[in-house]
Amino acid sequence: MEELAVEVRGSNGAFYKAFVKDVQEEKLTVAFENNWQPERQVAFQDARLPPPAGDDGREITENSDVEVFSRANEQEPCGWWLARVRMIKGDFFVIEYAVCEAAFSEIVTLERLRHLNPSQPLTASTFTRVEISVPEDIRHACESEELHRDFLKAVGAQSVSFNSTQGSLTILARDASVSRRVDMLSDIHFRGIRTKLLLKTSNQEASRQLEARRRLARACVLELRVSEHLLGLAVGAHEANLEAARGLGGVSAVETQPTGFRIYGESP
Repeated sequence: MEELAVEVRGSNGAFYKAFVKDVQEEKLTVAFENNWQPERQVAFQDARLPPPAGDDGREITENSDVEVFSRANEQEPCGWWLARVRMIKGDFFVIEYAVCEAAFSEIVTLERLRHLNPSQPLTASTFTRVEISVPEDIRHACESEELHRDFLKAVGAQSVSFNSTQGSLTILARDASVSRRVDMLSDIHFRGIRTKLLLKTSNQEASRQLEARRRLARACVLELRVSEHLLGLAVGAHEANLEAARGLGGVSAVETQPTGFRIYGESP
C-alpha cells in the first residue's frame, strides 16, 4: 500500500526518509524507514515532502549546491546531506559538506547526488486528516491495511490506519477534497468488509463440512436397527443419548435413520 513519505531533519542536519502515521495540531507522528529509530513526533518545520519524482533535466556542475546520499557513521542509515560540488573528474564528483564545522570533502558518483530539494517545511495545512468510526462488528478485521487498499484508492488518500483504542480509521491525504469522498464512500466500504467476512465464514464452514464428509467416507460404519417404538428411548430426552455417543472416543459421528442409527468410527 502506498505510504505518505516525508523527509525528516535529524540533529546533524541531514534529512532521513520517514512515513507519516498521524497528524496533530503542531506536530506529526512518523515512522522511519527500516525502523532505525522508534516511531515519534516531529515538528512540522523539521519535515518536508520528497522532491518531485523524475529528472528535471538540469546538469550538476562545479560549484552547484547539491544534496548527497551519505551517512556520518556505520550505525546510522544514509540521509540527504547539504554539500557543494568543488570539482568534477569524469564520472566522479568532489563534494564538500556544508553542515560540518570543519571542511570535509568526499569523492562520490552521480547516483548519490541530487539537486536541492525544493520542498518547503510542512505546515498544518499540508495534510488532510479524516477519522471515521468503524462499526463494532467489523473492527476485528480492520487491522489489516490490505483490506482498505481499494477504498484508499477510491477516495484518493495515501495512508490509512486503524485505531483500536478509538475503534476508528485514520485517513491521511494531500488533497482536502478527500474528506467529502470519505463521507460518501465509507458506508459502502464497511458493507464490503462485512460481505467479505461473511464469505470467509461461509468458506470456512464449507471447508469444515467437506473435511468432515471426507473423514466419514473413510470411517468404519456400523448400522444398528431399533424397533420403531423404542427409537425415542434410544435417542433420549433432548438427544442426550446421541450427544453422549458422539462424545465417545473413536466415534466420528452418529446419524439417526428411520429404522435405527448409523455410527461412524475411526476403527472397527
